[in-house]
Amino acid sequence: MYPARFRPSVTIYARWDTHISDATISDQTRSFSHARTTIPPCNWTDAAHRNGVKMLGTFLIEHLEQTPELEYLVMGPLMSKQEVSDPGTEARWSPYFADKLVDLAVHYRFDGYLLNIESPFAPPSAHQRYMAASLQLWMRHLVSEMHRRLPGSQVIWYDSMTTEGIISWQNKLNNLNLPFFLDADAIYLNYFWQAPDPQESTELAGNRNRDVLVGTDVWGRGTFGGGGFDCWKALKVIQAARASAVLFAPAWTYEYYGAADFARNERLFWLGGQTSEYPPPQTDDAISKIVQIQRNVFSVLDGTQWVEDKTVVWLVFVVVYIDVGAESAIGGKRHLAIADFVSARPAPGTQWVWSSFDRGFGDKFFVGGKLILSQPWSHLSHQSIPPYLSEPIAYHPPAPDAAPHPLLTCTLSGDDAYIGGTSLVVRISPDTQTASATTWERAMIPLLESALPVATEGNVLKLVFKPGQAGDKVKIGVYANVGWTAAGEKNHDVGEETAKLWREGVTGGAGSKESSSFAFVDPPEADVGAPLVVPMVEVDKGHGVGTDGWITSYVQLQVPVPATVNKLVIREIGVIVSGVTLTPTTLTDLAFIGGIGILPSPSFASITHPVIDSYQIAAIRFISKSVDRDAKTQSLRLWATLTWDPQQPASSTTETTAIDFYCIHYRLSRPSSHDGIPPSYRAEEPPEEHRAGEGGLIFLGTAFDTKFRISGLDISTGVGTGSAEGAIEVVIEGVSVVGEVVSMKAVVLEI
Repeated sequence: MYPARFRPSVTIYARWDTHISDATISDQTRSFSHARTTIPPCNWTDAAHRNGVKMLGTFLIEHLEQTPELEYLVMGPLMSKQEVSDPGTEARWSPYFADKLVDLAVHYRFDGYLLNIESPFAPPSAHQRYMAASLQLWMRHLVSEMHRRLPGSQVIWYDSMTTEGIISWQNKLNNLNLPFFLDADAIYLNYFWQAPDPQESTELAGNRNRDVLVGTDVWGRGTFGGGGFDCWKALKVIQAARASAVLFAPAWTYEYYGAADFARNERLFWLGGQTSEYPPPQTDDAISKIVQIQRNVFSVLDGTQWVEDKTVVWLVFVVVYIDVGAESAIGGKRHLAIADFVSARPAPGTQWVWSSFDRGFGDKFFVGGKLILSQPWSHLSHQSIPPYLSEPIAYHPPAPDAAPHPLLTCTLSGDDAYIGGTSLVVRISPDTQTASATTWERAMIPLLESALPVATEGNVLKLVFKPGQAGDKVKIGVYANVGWTAAGEKNHDVGEETAKLWREGVTGGAGSKESSSFAFVDPPEADVGAPLVVPMVEVDKGHGVGTDGWITSYVQLQVPVPATVNKLVIREIGVIVSGVTLTPTTLTDLAFIGGIGILPSPSFASITHPVIDSYQIAAIRFISKSVDRDAKTQSLRLWATLTWDPQQPASSTTETTAIDFYCIHYRLSRPSSHDGIPPSYRAEEPPEEHRAGEGGLIFLGTAFDTKFRISGLDISTGVGTGSAEGAIEVVIEGVSVVGEVVSMKAVVLEI
């Protein structure tokens, strides 16, 4: 039995680019007829929200035969009696279905819709124009209600229907689609645009230029720049026009090239790389073959026929807001990519930031450093904030020009993890030209960008790591780059004493020069000196070796700036590698990083944890599979629904100690007695991959809500007079966002 809500997968499609995208729109394709209303999968929504990205559903009406349904959408059912007549217009419409769409978004907690209307209204032309005006008012109501009930939500209009009530893709913003744009949050322009069109569109949009989303088909079908790994060419034109971009079907990296090299191709698509790393370019003939082979993914090229298949595929639209002037200065043979035109967003959070680097899938599953599952799994609700591995590693002192020296590399690994299925491995490569030891004293590996303010009482940074092959020959610490509130902002009122710190290079704080963790604080003025280096002090709470060799370190950041100067923010955190005395001859693992983050408070003494209480087991059903009279055993299959209520303590609970998800385990246990003789029982021998738990516990799965369904659990118990006897003990563990088991409850189910 596979764990509930887990799905077995060796390599799945999972986006790992959320730090450079701003919204995701999911589109469900079933049997190659698009669903009317797409509710994003809950695990995609969870992953997006954890990364500060909006998740939108789609509403789609297409083809001529669906025209009656379009008019029904606008006018509503006759029995609803909600038809509205707007003063000053002849348009009539009903809010009935608009309100239903809002209800869906509120219930399933996603952030809005892409409205894709690709069916025309019925002739004559006067009726078509009348209904287009009614549709515009209907959408205005939808947008208003979405904003009222879901603040921050978005409704995006697709460039298909015009004010004439017909379908005519404009590929730019003009008078035929402008009224819809004005009532929506943004417009998504079709892919067949030419070089001048983005500029013309933003000029017409005025100060809403960023709400013009210019489309690019990653498969390259008639799209500017050719799509594929050359999507950046379209982004360069869109950037010059000061518009935003939509990438249609970025799963191309998986669907076209396959699963084997997906991680590499996904990295090259979003972050770029050396030209030698790239696979051969796609061709029109190759695309045609892929369309024919993967009939469960795409329609045939004429776009009107649909292939029957039961496979459900999630096609994704990714919205990115492009920064003006964000193109990287690239030299040599490096291939440009999406990240060269889009600045990374800071990790979400106003009080804390944490990442375990979990990709939401893997070959093993860990909680608090303990292995509890050894089989392929996928559950994207577990996906954490990705590390910003496109940023260069800084070596101090820097190597002289052309001087070879061992270099660090970072990669995501599923061999070991602290929470979930992934950790970040720091490796050192040998000097290929000389056998010299390291020529740098300290290397800084940037991992997360942040916008958290520096608290007057200080901040606490948490690092979880495990030494690698080098053991104690290397020191692992954490660093923070601290700057002013806005990029480029300098505070002229810090005072002479504060500015003196930078001019004289005085080290602030109570840390020791032997510290492995430092903060680097930008100077308040360009002419007062270099960044201030502040050693960070270790905090005793939890420091030391934990489960399976994982080390948890807490350090406190306190910047020697007067409390009246409250404009400092933590811009970046990462790992410091120092004390390396190796002369590596092969690639050597220095450390596994299980998690890094900024916690909301330096005080741990008053923190309390939630308590799991008020549990209930419902819908219990046993089915007898077989009875072995000689062995006096009976095999049963169990279905049951567990619900529980986590009681949150008072204000002393912080967000990082609140429960993020639950682990559910089980084991068989004996009832007290039966006629003075304990009955015999045993669990059917569980698969080896499910036996990693302690105390006989067998892992069932995880839940992000307070409900869990046991579906077909096979057990074996003794039989007496024909009735099974024994008990199943179900253990529910509450796990915090930083990977700590903060609460536990055992529930006994009598057989």
